[in-house]
Amino acid sequence: MTTNVAQAREALGAHLRQLRRDADMTGRELATACGWLPSKVSKIENGKQTPSPTDIRVWADATGHPEAEAPLRAELAALESFFRDWRRQLKAGMRFRQVESLGLEADTRHLRVWEPNYIPGLLQTAEYARIRLAQGARLYGTPNDVDAAVAIRMNRQQVLHLPTKRFDFLIAEGALRDGNAAPPDVMAGQLDRLMVSTTHTTVTLGVVPSAVLWPFHADNGFWLYDADAVIIETLTAELRLTHADEVAIYARVHTALAESAVYGTDARALITSAADAL
Repeated sequence: MTTNVAQAREALGAHLRQLRRDADMTGRELATACGWLPSKVSKIENGKQTPSPTDIRVWADATGHPEAEAPLRAELAALESFFRDWRRQLKAGMRFRQVESLGLEADTRHLRVWEPNYIPGLLQTAEYARIRLAQGARLYGTPNDVDAAVAIRMNRQQVLHLPTKRFDFLIAEGALRDGNAAPPDVMAGQLDRLMVSTTHTTVTLGVVPSAVLWPFHADNGFWLYDADAVIIETLTAELRLTHADEVAIYARVHTALAESAVYGTDARALITSAADAL
């Protein structure tokens, strides 16, 4: 994850370096014009230091390219959004993230999901979702608004019925059988809900059997929003990738896993087997 942020910082530094070179200025000359130490210019250009919005404005003005400030600041904003601290994001409660997801899903025509450990939120029952969200509230010490967050997550599922949307969900078989995710009665209802989801015309549900060797070891779940962004959640942060080459890699992984999955009758057989094992 750090590599992605470093690459974005290096790319921003390279764009700023090009501005300096276009102005036929040395690093020392630019530093003098900006009132900085020469080392600051070097660190920014080589991705060792993230410039502030003010740094970008001063740099653009000093190189005679004030029109470059807006796109460079947008690039900086994208860099800073790669990592989003959960504690800060969830300070207002668990429902905040659910509301944000509503907007993301409303703007997305094709959503692709890979989840090796849990049932994806758009396919969860209220009981399963309550367990997951309550765990997050305890971990991050957020306000107790789990009921409101569950209600919003359930409301999010209305998007599955929109004919203009397409959803490709991939779940590892282990997620169907994980007794640590929810107690047996909740898992039973959740597995039944998955059976129903296979009948939605907008939804494709694939299960990657435990006996299948994964083409790529993607042990973190991820959500692909069209070809625009990938979101990966960790315990402490959310990583949002927007660079086209990175999005393409996750799309390739999803495609490869989809080729390893089973669908329709075979997927329902694995869900039924997991339910029987309860």
